[in-house]
Amino acid sequence: MIVTTVLIALLVGLVEGTEALTVVLAVGLTRGWRASIGGTLAGLAVLAAVVVLLGGAALHAIPLQWLNLLLGTVLLLVGLRWLTKAILRVAGLVKMRDEEAAFAKTLAQLDSPAERSPVERSPAERSASARIGFATSFGAVLLEGAEVALAVVALGARPGTTLPAVVGAVAGVLAVVLAGIAVRKPLARVPENTIKLVVGVMLSAVGTVWAGEGLGMSWLAGQLTVVVLIAWYALLAWVAVRWARAGSVARKVETGRATTAGAAR
Repeated sequence: MIVTTVLIALLVGLVEGTEALTVVLAVGLTRGWRASIGGTLAGLAVLAAVVVLLGGAALHAIPLQWLNLLLGTVLLLVGLRWLTKAILRVAGLVKMRDEEAAFAKTLAQLDSPAERSPVERSPAERSASARIGFATSFGAVLLEGAEVALAVVALGARPGTTLPAVVGAVAGVLAVVLAGIAVRKPLARVPENTIKLVVGVMLSAVGTVWAGEGLGMSWLAGQLTVVVLIAWYALLAWVAVRWARAGSVARKVETGRATTAGAAR
């Protein structure tokens, strides 16, 4: 379970960190690195405070059985959400996230023609620009980091899992930060959707086990139950992708036939 906890937290940190980095880089290039880094650090501080507050005595005061039910349900719902989104993207029903396109869009929103010459701005204009950059970085880190914080709190609430959850999440975010410093551009090559698919499967499996324990179930396979359920959810995801792709192709064929028939008339 410890290995699973570290891996899930690391992958969640990697995905959400990659998406936050896109905005942070755009802010740094348009509004200044001081505002960008300041907003990022402020966002991380808030998230750390949330993890400490929620992951401390608040959850540990709950009886273990009810805690398992609560956390298991949360992890299962989050896992199924990630899994559904990833399946729809793999099946071609939802567009894949494009970090370079997102980066270009953010640049266009922040870098208006009137603000492309920082030297010509008055002190008040530079201050206002910096505040916008700070707020944008802060909001992006807070938004994308919320799921990382949720994963750390949920995965780390059980005895012996706090440190592995924190270490995994920090490692994932740190890897993104170091990569961002090295390349100074969005991490477009990170296979975000594949990672989301894997994390969705793993979260769903762990959530099912914990929720079952909270309901008083005794798993026959013991610790291996997670492995069995990971295989089961992976199989369901594969079937869902094939079914969704088949439905998508059928709809395209029907649309093509209808268009042809309409043109013939």
